[in-house]
Amino acid sequence: VRRFAREIEILQSLDHPGIVRAKSALGEAGGLRYYAMELVLGRNLQDLIEVTGPLQPEHAVDLGCELLDALAAAHQAGVVHRDVKPANVIVDRAGRPRLTDFGLARAADRSQLTLADVVLGTPAYMSPEQAKGEAAGPESDLYSTGAVLFHVLCGRPPFTAERPLALLRAHIDVAPPDPASFCPGLPSELSALVSRALAKDPAQRFASAAAMREALAAARPATSLEPASTLVLKSRVAELGPGYRILSALGAGGQGQVYLAESTDGIGKRVALKVFSGGQRELFLAELEAYRRLDAARAESGCPYLAEGLAAGELEGGG
Repeated sequence: VRRFAREIEILQSLDHPGIVRAKSALGEAGGLRYYAMELVLGRNLQDLIEVTGPLQPEHAVDLGCELLDALAAAHQAGVVHRDVKPANVIVDRAGRPRLTDFGLARAADRSQLTLADVVLGTPAYMSPEQAKGEAAGPESDLYSTGAVLFHVLCGRPPFTAERPLALLRAHIDVAPPDPASFCPGLPSELSALVSRALAKDPAQRFASAAAMREALAAARPATSLEPASTLVLKSRVAELGPGYRILSALGAGGQGQVYLAESTDGIGKRVALKVFSGGQRELFLAELEAYRRLDAARAESGCPYLAEGLAAGELEGGG
């Protein structure tokens, strides 16, 4: 109960848009203790990576910068999370990462509930000092953030093993692999940044979450320039309803125009976006209904050769 109450105290002391907030104090009903938390609609980062695979480097950088903003706010308040991992990062529907689960967090101005030499955290993302049972500080969260960045860039954490003890030993004794060995084409500046965050010696990591965030933003790969024709279209529609932005024109598609588009949820999923003008609403609705029937047939038959309609919406300007 004390640890449960401690988590609520810590959450109530933090006020940052990148941290999931507590909405109530500790309550009790029917012999059960509870507290209310902010509802965040989305999926945790672990599940997203399992579905989508590694993120594009620029998207991984954007996500990492927002996560480090949240950690900077926590550290400034004297709170160390101690369990930063993809499963504790919820990506909301706007693509923003939200740090959650402060159940293992430690606040500098509160009494300790953890015994010395006790290992706390998740082995795949745990700092060497935590793996040794030593006290965790802000630099421990930065190590774990480096492990999260490694995962979202490479599709796997820096160390893998069947037994938790083997993972702990790897964090303590084994040099982390070069991220570029799992992500060909990864910019050397970004690879070096992740490797620095994974340094065994806390003094060799970044001095703070703010310093790591600044370095990460500077290492962000440049995105490709969009053709002028798509910029004209974007000036009219800005952003698509379900969360896509247009990258380039692919050509005509029946009575509509087809564009290469990318989701704006931080995942960067690319789709073929078919756009109809406002005067072709009936054609749009008929084709949408046909895709819905195809989706039903796909689900029933399991046939992979049926086209899939992923989403439907309206664009600003009537498209």
